[in-house]
Amino acid sequence: GLAKNQNNFQLNFRLALIFYKEKRMEEALESARVASRLATDEFDLLNSYRLYYYAAKNLGDIEGQRQSLQVLVRMRPHEIRWSRDFQSLGSP
Repeated sequence: GLAKNQNNFQLNFRLALIFYKEKRMEEALESARVASRLATDEFDLLNSYRLYYYAAKNLGDIEGQRQSLQVLVRMRPHEIRWSRDFQSLGSP
């Protein structure tokens, strides 16, 4: 489990997803943040930042939303929703 494998992307991401589904957004945000640092490919990184974004959005964490959207827009500039959501946040 996670106690023995703290640096395992899959375990951290799944934990973030469980927290998110249980509406434990602060824990979901932190676990998604950890997972994003452990991601080894683009797919894992995208999934981590998507979850990070939605947890931050549920918390009303504007800075967390902005940080995650910056990565999402950079990685997927053709996905209009990320650009739209980023613009809707306004300037810091």
